[in-house]
Amino acid sequence: PLDWSAALEEHRGWLATVIRSRLRNHAAVDDVLQEVCLSVLKQANRPNDPRQVAPWLYRIAIRKVINYYRATGRQTRLLERWVDRTG
Repeated sequence: PLDWSAALEEHRGWLATVIRSRLRNHAAVDDVLQEVCLSVLKQANRPNDPRQVAPWLYRIAIRKVINYYRATGRQTRLLERWVDRTG
C-alpha cells in the first residue's frame, strides 16, 4: 500500500498550483488544498498504483475547486438577498 501522507506531501506543490490557477481568491488556496487532503484520507478506494495517484489527485482538486465556487456562490446570493431586504 502507498504511504498517502508522503504522496500528498510529494504532490502538494503542483496541486496548489492547479488550485491557484483556477481560483480568483488566492487566499482560499490553502483551504481548498486542505479539503483535497481530507477527501483523499477519507476515501476508501484510493489507487494502489503510483502512476494513478497524480491523475486521481488532479480530479479531486478540480472537484474541490468546483465545490468551492458553488459554496461561495450560494453565500454571495444569500448575502445579496439579505442586503436587498434590509437595505
